[in-house]
Parts: sequence; structure tokens; C-alpha cells
Amino acid sequence: MKRLQIALIAALAITTAAFAQDKAAQPTGQQGAQAGSQQQGAPSPKQAKTKEEYAAYNKVVTLTDPVALEQGANEFAEKYPESELRGYLFVRTAEMYQQAGNGEKLLEVGRKALEFHPNEAVVLVMMASELAEKTKETDLDRDERLAECNKYAQQALANIDAIPAPPQMTADQFASAKNQLRSDAYASMGVAAYKKKDYATAEQHFVKALEVFPNNPDKEYTMLRLTVALDKQAKYPEALDWAKKTQAAANAKPGSPVKDLADQEVARLTPLANAPAKKPAAAPTAPATVPVTPK
Repeated sequence: MKRLQIALIAALAITTAAFAQDKAAQPTGQQGAQAGSQQQGAPSPKQAKTKEEYAAYNKVVTLTDPVALEQGANEFAEKYPESELRGYLFVRTAEMYQQAGNGEKLLEVGRKALEFHPNEAVVLVMMASELAEKTKETDLDRDERLAECNKYAQQALANIDAIPAPPQMTADQFASAKNQLRSDAYASMGVAAYKKKDYATAEQHFVKALEVFPNNPDKEYTMLRLTVALDKQAKYPEALDWAKKTQAAANAKPGSPVKDLADQEVARLTPLANAPAKKPAAAPTAPATVPVTPK
């Protein structure tokens, strides 16, 4: 599957850091600022306790290189072990590793971020997608990784509505971004089920992924996987229908890597879907009663 769309996800992702940065205003009073109200699943608007902590946080959170950002986050956490802002820096670092395409570091830092913000939906979806895509059948910990994928995806779905709206997005853009997160969460569970050869469950998740975000500009990836999941279940007419839809979506995007695969599926499924239905085998005839003449 393609990586999460950077444009939409980044807009949601930076909300966490920006939200913290805005709320980490210069501390008031010797006791520091108190946490504000918190939506279920969303990070609360924490504040710095000192001017020095606030300045250190701002210096790190604006970094754009993920390696430097990770180093800065670790140093900040070590220097301010009681800071309520530590988690935001690890969330931001995970997001930057995702944008850089470094999946292993995304998982490593993402797990650390979830220690602070276990319901951070953007990180949860990114990690679920990474685990689904990169887990191989030959991995000794395959089942554990796929179970972790499902856990993150389900947890994300339960918390997407709690994401605070980014001020730079319109209401329609925000709704679209959240639906993309939902779609990617379902698609990740579909891939996990497919890799466990549970094609019926994979089908259900892929269908849901397409339903929650029908305007996904990269929907042909999920459509192709749905086609193959149906093919694996010998649902040839349904599979052919989705293969043609995938083909049309891929044709609309010149150079799409899905096009050749969609063409192959259409060619393979056409004769199978159009083959005459086999008549059910006749029930075996009960053997005739053979009279027995007593001796």
C-alpha cells in the first residue's frame, strides 16, 4: 500500500506539536500552568513550567531533520524528566520519520510517543500501516506484528473523532483528512488479514476502507487488494467487477503502478466469471435392496 498521503496527514500531525507550542505559553506564577480541558483521546493542552523549559521545547519542536529532532527530544526528556511536553516531541519525531520513509525508526519512536499519548490517532495509523506493509510471511514474529497492527488500527478508529481541528484546514479538509485516517486504518487491518490468509476478513476491511473514504485519490491500491481477496475466495464475478473498477481508476492516473496488475486481473478473471455455472452433482442413488433368501 502507498504511504499515508503526506499533505493531509502532515496537516493533522503538526497539530499536536503546534497545539502544544501555542499552549506552552510563558508560564504564569511560580507553580506553572495547569493542564486545560482534554478531549478523550487527544493530548491535553499542557504548558511549560518554566521559561527555560518553554524555550528548550520551542528550539527542538521546530527542527525538520528527524535524526536531529530525535536527538533533541531525547535530550529534552533527559533535562526535563517531569515535563508534560516530552511526548509531543516524540510524536513529532515519529511523524518526521514517516515523512522520510524510515519505517523502522517510525516504529521505534512511535512506540515511545505512545507511552505519552497512547490515543494519538495519527501515530497509531502510521504505525498500523507500517506494520501491515512491512511484515513478511517468513518473519518469526509475524503474528505478533500483525496483532500489533490490528491493535493500533482499532485504537485509532476509536480516537479519530477526538483529533483537534487544525486552524489551517477548512471543515471539509479536516473531515476528508479524518476519513483518510479511517480508510488507512481499515486498509491496514485488511492487509493484516490477507497476510494471514483470512481472505473473507480482508475483504470486509477493504470494503470498509473504500466506503469511509470513497474519494481517496489512491483508492486503486485498496481496490486491487479487494479484487485479489475476492479472487482468492473464488468470487469471480465480484472480483471481475472490482478489477474493472481498479483498471478504470488506474487508467485515470498515467503511470500508475497498479495498471498492469489490474489489467492482468481483468484478463484472468473474465473467463472465470463468464464460465457457465456448474450444475450441482446429483445426490448418490441409494443402493437397491437385495432380497435375501433364508437358507
